[in-house]
Amino acid sequence: MSHGLTMLATGAGFESLEIYEDTSGIAHASSGTSTFGRALIASSGYMGASLLGAVLLVISQSGRRARVALIVIGAAMLLSAWLWVDNRFGFIVSAVGGLLFVGSAIVLRERWASWALSFVAAQACINAVLDIRILFRAKLVINGEIAGASDAHRMAETTFGGPSLWAGLWLAWSFALFFVALRIAHVRERRAKPKDPTD
Repeated sequence: MSHGLTMLATGAGFESLEIYEDTSGIAHASSGTSTFGRALIASSGYMGASLLGAVLLVISQSGRRARVALIVIGAAMLLSAWLWVDNRFGFIVSAVGGLLFVGSAIVLRERWASWALSFVAAQACINAVLDIRILFRAKLVINGEIAGASDAHRMAETTFGGPSLWAGLWLAWSFALFFVALRIAHVRERRAKPKDPTD
């Protein structure tokens, strides 16, 4: 979805999104865009997932905010399924997932909503890091088939350096965001704890 939203922002248009059983996927633009726009689109997938995960980690500390975040995520998934997801599996997963997110926000107590959002946030951060491994391959594989150049290859073609450079930079970005989010969460937790009068 980060790719798709960036396509909309750069004027390329967001035609459709396909999501497959092996967790791979591809976003299709409606038209072409500038070199700068193509670079933004290529980098937005991994950077966007890491950023979302980090933001959700910080938000998850508040049960009330966690509930709101779960509803927003669920609504976004339902909207995406309706507007953009173009294959059967992707539609089912997005629609059912969206309903589960909204339902959990309504049913769960704030403490458990906070835990659920923390789990989703951690998964987003971890998966963003793990998925970057595929960028070091020569070819991109989607739904078990070779689908051409990876985002790192496209980034290198539109800017400078090689695919490994961009994969490494995106990996560093993901680790840095994960660290910052955990640091913020830790500091907030310490401030929220009542001081021990014996200290």
